[in-house]
Amino acid sequence: MNAATAMFRTVAIPRTRARSARIAASRTRATVGIIYAGSMLSPADREIRLGIWKIHILHHAAKRDVWGLWLLEELAEHGHLLSPGTLYPALARMEQNGWLVKRKTGKHAQARQTFRITPQGRALLRVLRREVTELYREVVLGKEIDARTKQRHRRGQ
Repeated sequence: MNAATAMFRTVAIPRTRARSARIAASRTRATVGIIYAGSMLSPADREIRLGIWKIHILHHAAKRDVWGLWLLEELAEHGHLLSPGTLYPALARMEQNGWLVKRKTGKHAQARQTFRITPQGRALLRVLRREVTELYREVVLGKEIDARTKQRHRRGQ
């Protein structure tokens, strides 16, 4: 095993929603996902992945109300095993930045708090989708785009 592959190990993650991301990681049927060896990512790796997780959260919050446990399970289905200690501060920062709005679904103190995308978050998601598409074309498909074409893509033409 080389240094690049030693960082990851492969586990089975079920396609059906489990009660938590931890349960999902322990099941043996279904698809193969990637979790991180040990529970600690390097600061650089964590920082990059945090951006990916936030885009994923915005994507789902644009479609429906989302909440912490559902997001933990959804991200786990894609091989991203986050702890609540990582997810909830990220949601709080997204709310502070004006990208999400939080609502309580009940009157009691421990009522589920749901999040929905804001108009500012929707505008950001639109820009991020274009930029991620461009990045995918270059990094994954190997298709370099000239400067004029990039400008047209950024203006939405």
